Amino acid sequence: YYPYSAAREPASNTTGAEQPHRHGGYRKVGNPDNGRGGGGAGNGQSAVDRLLEQKLLNDLRQNPPPQAQVPVPGSRMKSAQRGKAGGGDGEGDGDLMTSMMRRLAAAEREIKLKSQQLTRVRGERDGLQNKVDELLKELQERDEQIAAMPAAPAANASEIIEQLRGENQRLRAQNERAWDEVGYLKEFLGDYGMVW
Repeated sequence: YYPYSAAREPASNTTGAEQPHRHGGYRKVGNPDNGRGGGGAGNGQSAVDRLLEQKLLNDLRQNPPPQAQVPVPGSRMKSAQRGKAGGGDGEGDGDLMTSMMRRLAAAEREIKLKSQQLTRVRGERDGLQNKVDELLKELQERDEQIAAMPAAPAANASEIIEQLRGENQRLRAQNERAWDEVGYLKEFLGDYGMVW
C-alpha cells in the first residue's frame, strides 16, 4: 500500500489528458493556458464556419443563381400587343381571306344584277326593233296606197292628201322616238362593252 501522496501521480501538461481522481475514477484536466474551459474548441468551430461561408460566397460569385424576373407594370400588356402585332400572322391571313370573300360575294351579286338588267334591256330592244319594223312597213304601205290611188276630184283629193300627210308625220314621229330609244339602248350596252 502506498500513501495517498505517493499514489497520486504528478500532473501532466498534456491538454485534455485524463488523470486519476483521488476518490477513484478519472477526471479531465484542461489546458491551464486557456483559462476559458474549452474555448479553444469553440474557436476552431468558428474558423470552420468561416471557411465554409467563404467557400459558399466564392461559389455564389462564380456561379450566381438565376435571377427571378419581376414583371414591370405594363410589360404584360406590351408583350400581348407585340404578340398581336408581330405574331398575329394567322389572324391577319384570316382577316384578309374574309375580306376577299366578302368582296367576291359582292361582285357576284353585282354581276347577277347587271345580267338581269341586260336581259331586260335586250327584251326592250327586241320589242322596239319590232315596232320600228312595223312602222316602216306601214309607211311603205301608205306610200304605195297613195301612189295607186286614181285621180280624184280636186276637192276630195286635197282632203285625202292632208289626212295622209298627217298620218305620215305621226308615223315618222313615232319612228324617230323609237330610234331615239334604240340609241339609248346602244349607249347602255356600250357601257358594258357590248355592241348591238
